[in-house]
Amino acid sequence: ARREQPIEYMLKGLVRCSDCGGTLIMSSATSGKAKTRTLQCHNYSRGQCQVSHSVTLPKLEAALLTGLEMAIGEKQFNIIPAKPKKSAPTEVDYDKLIAVEERRLARAREAYLAEIDTLEQYKEHKMAVEARIKELKSKRDKGNVEKIDIDAYTEKVAGILDFIKSDTISPTAKNEALHTIIETMVYDKANNNLAIYFHDI
Repeated sequence: ARREQPIEYMLKGLVRCSDCGGTLIMSSATSGKAKTRTLQCHNYSRGQCQVSHSVTLPKLEAALLTGLEMAIGEKQFNIIPAKPKKSAPTEVDYDKLIAVEERRLARAREAYLAEIDTLEQYKEHKMAVEARIKELKSKRDKGNVEKIDIDAYTEKVAGILDFIKSDTISPTAKNEALHTIIETMVYDKANNNLAIYFHDI
């Protein structure tokens, strides 16, 4: 059985190249006299990406901490919505329900034109049916996406930030913690920018 490789640094598997989308991995190259560890685009190392994204690990970690602090302070997060779940057999067919209400609306109009209902009755019926149609369309368009509680979300990210700042926590634990809030990060070397994309949690 293949053993899982130990996680040497908390950003493992989280940062991608802005040019090709490849994952940044630990490089054999080091920087400066202190021989600081660096990351490089996996595809660049294999000759499949034309742009080097070599960056020292401390610089990238500092950029992450700064980015998280800014997102928390401003309560603004680049959130990637969760992929919609496959339709279950019991899922509500809103289009079918809307069609039923539209037929009711048509019958109400026919009843008014045939002088079965008065104008007031028709208006009352029409308003009620149109309200139901509007509600059904709203539910259909919203789907299963729930509104995010930004205060609770901010609190969760702040907790993760405090956790990864600790010197007593292992890189593996920090990596697992980051995976609970971060979908991915994109490093743009040319613009010296690290974009952080969060989970829809």
